[in-house]
Amino acid sequence: MLHLLLTVLAPGAELHLSADADQLTEFFDDRVKAAAKTPFTSVHDATSAATAPTVVTSSHTGLQELLGHSSEYRLIYMTLRGLGDLPHLVADFFDLKYTMLHVGPDDMKAIKPLLPFGRLPLLLECPSAPACKGATTELAQSGAIVRHLYRKAAAAHHRSPLLPAATEEHFAKADMWYEQVKESFVSHQAWGKAFNSSALKAATPAELAAAPSHYRDTRNRGTYTDLDKSLVALRTFEEQLGASGGGTLTGGPISYAELALFLQLWELLEADQFPLALTALKLPHLDKFVRDLAARPKVAKYLAGKRMPRSGPFDGTSYPFKPGRTVLPDLKEEL
Repeated sequence: MLHLLLTVLAPGAELHLSADADQLTEFFDDRVKAAAKTPFTSVHDATSAATAPTVVTSSHTGLQELLGHSSEYRLIYMTLRGLGDLPHLVADFFDLKYTMLHVGPDDMKAIKPLLPFGRLPLLLECPSAPACKGATTELAQSGAIVRHLYRKAAAAHHRSPLLPAATEEHFAKADMWYEQVKESFVSHQAWGKAFNSSALKAATPAELAAAPSHYRDTRNRGTYTDLDKSLVALRTFEEQLGASGGGTLTGGPISYAELALFLQLWELLEADQFPLALTALKLPHLDKFVRDLAARPKVAKYLAGKRMPRSGPFDGTSYPFKPGRTVLPDLKEEL
């Protein structure tokens, strides 16, 4: 135990290194070997996360490359979308060399005691892959993971068409709009948790005309309907995409903020939600934004062949799976 403490406190030692890092790496490698041949489609055959197997998705093209443990970035999440969806897409979209382990319920129980906060997702970064022991960075919290992956991608793709010369100002703007996506669709008690596709679908022309036209026209202590809150979220991003130029929120290259917004809009356009929302609500910039991103080969392949099943709310025991789209109906036939 003393040598572990001295390792942490030694000059130049990084505080995130711990005994658990090697244990997590060993767990990851063992489970990847065991699950490497499990078909991706077997997850979609399951009825919920409670019955889904452990599977692997990766940037690698073959089984031998995958089993060679050459991934610099090793992600772990459960066999559902949830908080693992955006880190997964970020790693895939920006061509990072990654392997992602999607753990079933038994493996989740086994790994939980090793996790920094007992929760997933988790990133294990191994700059010297495949030899990771003693050099693995553990990073928890989905927001921290996506920011870190994006900065790593920006460094790797500097002055490339994908991320040309990303500046600190660009990172700051991306982070601002990422926070706004979370506040509008996910995390904020009064706003994000009130986003309601049914309210949008049932709205009358008079209600649409009376609703606020931008987030700046509202206040936290104001009284607003679910329609108001849902529509103002969409209209705020609509205005920004129209004003920034280039079809992105920052006016620069695509970042994790755009990918986060895309995933939220894709959920809105699911067949059981409001597929015609962006045209019916007169949001042409959002409509073009979704179509353009969905048509990109990397995104199309992710949606069709790497993304976890769509899950419903927790039912008291697990997350039941629901049907989900892989393409928009008027782009091409469902895969």
